[in-house]
Order: sequence, then C-alpha cells, then structure tokens
Amino acid sequence: MARPSPEHGRTTLAVALKCPCELCEAARERRREQMREAKRIWRKANPELVREQRQERYWKNPEREREQNRLWRDANPGWSSAKERRRRARKALVESEPYTLAAVAEADGFECVLCERPVDMTKTVPHPLAPTVDHALPISLGGPDTWDNVQLAHFVCNSAKGNRFALPLAYYQRLTADLA
Repeated sequence: MARPSPEHGRTTLAVALKCPCELCEAARERRREQMREAKRIWRKANPELVREQRQERYWKNPEREREQNRLWRDANPGWSSAKERRRRARKALVESEPYTLAAVAEADGFECVLCERPVDMTKTVPHPLAPTVDHALPISLGGPDTWDNVQLAHFVCNSAKGNRFALPLAYYQRLTADLA
C-alpha cells in the first residue's frame, strides 16, 4: 500500500480522514464502495445469519425497529404495496411483473375504470377517492399480476368490487356521487 504523500498533510489517521483534498476524498469513496460490496457478498453468502441478526436486533428494541420500518414505508409508499402484490401473486402461483400506481394511472388516463370518474392522485388510502390498483381478474381467482390485468380504481370502487368481476357502471357511480 502506498504511503500518503506529505503535501496532503496526512501524518496520522485522524488527519487523513479529515483531509478535504480530492485525492483523499476519492480514496475514501473507493474504500466505502469496497466495504459496501464486501457486505453485499457476505449477506448473499450467509442468509441464515443475516436473518438471525435481524431477528436479534428486532427483539432487542422492537419499538425502534417498528419506527424505522414505518419511516421507510412512509418514504417509499409504492414499494410496500408492490411488495405485498408480489407476495400475493407468489402465494397464488400466478405470473407477476413490476408496475407502479403512477404508471397504471397514466395508462388509464387518471380515470377510475369502474365508475369512469377522475381520480385525485394526491389522496391516500383510506380516503374513499384514493387511487388504487384493481385487478380485472382478481389474483384470488387466478388472475395474473401483470399489466394486462391491472387498472386504476378509486379505493371505494375497488373495495366494493372485491374479488369478483366488475358490477354495473351505475353501481360504482352511486358510490362516488356523494364523495366528489
């Protein structure tokens, strides 16, 4: 390993870690990336140890872990629902492919396919007019979790439809008439 050059002012480790020059910063970044890669490799090679460590960390301070999970879910709203959809598709042994609520909404013109009224993308569940992804053929009935089978629907319309085929248009329009 090369010794630090004197022009960087690095005579001790503490000074080297604080040196603001580009050369030192680049070396620190390379080292951070090497450490991240080594951790990724270790985690992939030791999944059972990783699981044990996570469980141990959780049971030492469950409130902190729940709070961390809640903060992550709040910061990444699409990921937790996508993860849940993939889990349901795996469990039902049906095909699954990635998509986002925003992409489905854009494809359907920001309109609920069940009541044919506009969907406000700023609302969140459990608001009745919140946007949700509806499966035309429900996963529970063997429908795939793919682009061909998903559509945009209000939360109240999707909940009323449940795991069956769509009801008549007038039914959904009555549901959302008073809410608009």
